[in-house]
Amino acid sequence: CQSFYRDIRPTQILIVTASSYRIVEPATSAGFPTVLLPPGEVYEPEVDYVRWEPTIYLDDLSDLCDTLEASSS
Repeated sequence: CQSFYRDIRPTQILIVTASSYRIVEPATSAGFPTVLLPPGEVYEPEVDYVRWEPTIYLDDLSDLCDTLEASSS
């Protein structure tokens, strides 16, 4: 992103995923806020890695806008 938008910061990009290990861990360690959805059919390995907590947990993607609006108030 920074090649296109030089002033963008990781905190201005929201990562939404159902993959805790493959996405939440690297995104969180890079400083991106994250939203974790229920995994559904996403395969997650049963390996005990360091677990990073997502910024927000949601049961359904349809709750995202309301949750973001409430957190910005």
